[in-house]
Amino acid sequence: MSEWGVALIAAGSAVAGGIATGWYTRSAGLRQAEAAKHAGNRQADALLDTVRANLDEQRRSRIEDRRRQAYVAFLEAAQKVVLMDRDTPVGLADLTSAAAMVTLEGPTAVEAAANDVLIAVNAYRSQDEGSRNADAFLAARQSYLRAVRAVLDGLV
Repeated sequence: MSEWGVALIAAGSAVAGGIATGWYTRSAGLRQAEAAKHAGNRQADALLDTVRANLDEQRRSRIEDRRRQAYVAFLEAAQKVVLMDRDTPVGLADLTSAAAMVTLEGPTAVEAAANDVLIAVNAYRSQDEGSRNADAFLAARQSYLRAVRAVLDGLV
């Protein structure tokens, strides 16, 4: 074989080896890129799940705080009317406003208990001053507190 033949075979082998190496390198690079893309997607999904969970928790916390404020305002207004004898238009307006907030915040178990408190307040107000008895109010208040605790503890 002549020198030209050996040179051509060597050159052809080098070119074929380069093509084969390039092809395998390209394939490996594409696989690595695809794996990196999937890993990045999984990481992004995990981050989004964390953000969603944080937002949900913040939303639940705001709802709970708003409910707690409404529940406390209602209880304070009812107690002022009955226990502190603030049977004034302002006291009754505060009670009516607080009852509306409880109705808006719900749930129905607390709303029903609040309505029982309102009934007891009205019964107390309708009694003569000398014979007023707050026992019915106190019993309705206890039922209201149980309903509120159940909601705030997440039982309802």
